[in-house]
Amino acid sequence: MANVAGHTKKLTVTASIFVAYCTAMIIGPQVFLQREAPHYSTGYNSLMGFEIGAITMLAAYAIGCKMENRIRDKREGTEVTLTTEEMVEDKTDYEKRGFRYIY
Repeated sequence: MANVAGHTKKLTVTASIFVAYCTAMIIGPQVFLQREAPHYSTGYNSLMGFEIGAITMLAAYAIGCKMENRIRDKREGTEVTLTTEEMVEDKTDYEKRGFRYIY
């Protein structure tokens, strides 16, 4: 949640992650077919595919964060001083001056 700013946006992202988790927990057991016991090739192949997809998405996300940080550094500089009001404002990460992504 460190890469999301703004109360409403944090709630939305948290709810989205929870829904994705629940969906995965419903679908996951369905790919382990009884007729393939004890090797469960469909299940293991599905797991490997999802793991590769997750690693790929994580790498793309890290690259995107790094690129966005470079753009913000060019636009705002690396040292941004915020007032107390700016720190507690309910702005999203796109709107908040001085916000940097962690990867």
